[in-house]
Amino acid sequence: MPEGGADGVPTDGADPPPSSTPGLAGAPGAPGSPGTPGLPTKTTREIAREALEAAGLAKPPPSARGPRRLILFSIVILVVLAILVVASLFALDHLKIRTTTTTTLPSSTVPTSTSSSTTTSLAATGQTGVSPLAAYAAASRNELLLRDVGAGGQPLPFERTASRNFVTDPAHEPFVVYWWNGTCAPCAAENFVVVSALESLGGTFTGLSTTTETGGIATIDLLHASYHGPVVLLASEVDGPNGLPDQGYTHVASAQFETFDRPPYTKIPGGYPFLDVGGRFVEIGPGFAQNLLKGLSVRTIAHDLASPDLAVTRDIDGSADELAAAICVTLHELSRPRPLLCANPSIAAIESGLPASPPRAAVGAR
Repeated sequence: MPEGGADGVPTDGADPPPSSTPGLAGAPGAPGSPGTPGLPTKTTREIAREALEAAGLAKPPPSARGPRRLILFSIVILVVLAILVVASLFALDHLKIRTTTTTTLPSSTVPTSTSSSTTTSLAATGQTGVSPLAAYAAASRNELLLRDVGAGGQPLPFERTASRNFVTDPAHEPFVVYWWNGTCAPCAAENFVVVSALESLGGTFTGLSTTTETGGIATIDLLHASYHGPVVLLASEVDGPNGLPDQGYTHVASAQFETFDRPPYTKIPGGYPFLDVGGRFVEIGPGFAQNLLKGLSVRTIAHDLASPDLAVTRDIDGSADELAAAICVTLHELSRPRPLLCANPSIAAIESGLPASPPRAAVGAR
């Protein structure tokens, strides 16, 4: 039997039994402790890394970052695809709207009367900011309306001259000579015709104004106007409203007036208005009676030109179409470019009705 010391503790050199006192044995999982059987143990470095990752001071190892990058990349791809789908749908919808607008309103199906009224009324109904002259210019360029009016039932006032020569500038653009008198009521009516015809041919005026001539007829004043278009306009108010000389004129215009202001081109020499188209056509006297214009303003006349059925439209536009037709024929004979209006069926019909030879009594004309 072994000998023992006090309190029964063996004294033979054997190891004492494990102490059961708490805290003396290593805590499971603690550094240097054997750990809990069956659970992996973590090193001090691993525990420190987990703490840094939790605090955002360290990135997870590549094995953990890989799935996160894959998820972010997938989200970006999905967003891009969604944007492309939405953009494609928007583009298809926009193209569908444009195609429908283009194909459902062909020009051939628009009624002539509706197009004529719409084109002119927008500029000629007295809208704020639209001047009477701008409204009148818009009405004069309405080719559908001019086609409907044609000659307007007006007799052709032009005579073919006996001259074999054209009167042109050095570039072979024909001169249009227009003389009027400030005390001449028929001249006030003819001013509308000249402006409308030259604007319908695609030309433009500068310096036009409105005025009231003797007899109380409101009209367009060409006194300080200039014109740029397919012809060269030589316009002169030779006598003003007071009966005195008002505006100078060129030698070309004077020669044309002296040559044709006589029978058989006119029964009353010295009459106004006087029109000469390239030396090949002349008109002496008004294209229509001015009585219909009494009491009408330029703005009202421009508004009335929206309807081909009104008498004032047939008078002004009908006479303007006749002047435009005489210009178109002269341009053709000169081999000059012709404005688009010359292809208008109504203008072409008037051209065929213009005289091809001078009056029989025209003898000795140059």
